[in-house]
Amino acid sequence: MNKSSQELPVITLKKVFHRLQNQIFVFFSYYEPFIAKLRKSPHFKWSQTQKGWYTMYNSKSVALVKNLFPEADIKIDAAITKSVQHIPLTKHKVHTKNKELLSLFSKYLNGQGYPKITIQSYTSTMTDFIYYFPNKPIIELTQKDVSFFIKEGFNHKTAVNNWEREFKTALKLFKLFYPECKF
Repeated sequence: MNKSSQELPVITLKKVFHRLQNQIFVFFSYYEPFIAKLRKSPHFKWSQTQKGWYTMYNSKSVALVKNLFPEADIKIDAAITKSVQHIPLTKHKVHTKNKELLSLFSKYLNGQGYPKITIQSYTSTMTDFIYYFPNKPIIELTQKDVSFFIKEGFNHKTAVNNWEREFKTALKLFKLFYPECKF
């Protein structure tokens, strides 16, 4: 039975933080006619890591998808319509050794040949973790602190699973760079 005599796959739109900015992702079951439309459009790119097509998040993104797929049932994730609140970072008294280690970690990743965007992402993730415990030197942070940070520190992330995977990878790399740490 071919797809034309079946129901079309449902398209789900989600806002995901990807490549250092918010993007609208278009997810659906494999369906070649939809893929062909996305490939032809200059507005969409494929993300291998997210396994989906995406476009820049802006006020016209949803309309762009609706115009491209007028025949499809489109489900829109509630996070798309919510405005993003900017929460300014507060200045913490961060342990001086922590600042030095973060700078050296960035240089270590560069020396390992990681792309600039990956270095920024991993360093930023580790900075968020370390700044969450401002009065603790990195050497005193434990696996318990890691678990607490994942549960309490960043449960507001839009793409929690992807962020958590990125955070765990950053932790592993940091452990290779600085084996004295206890996490």
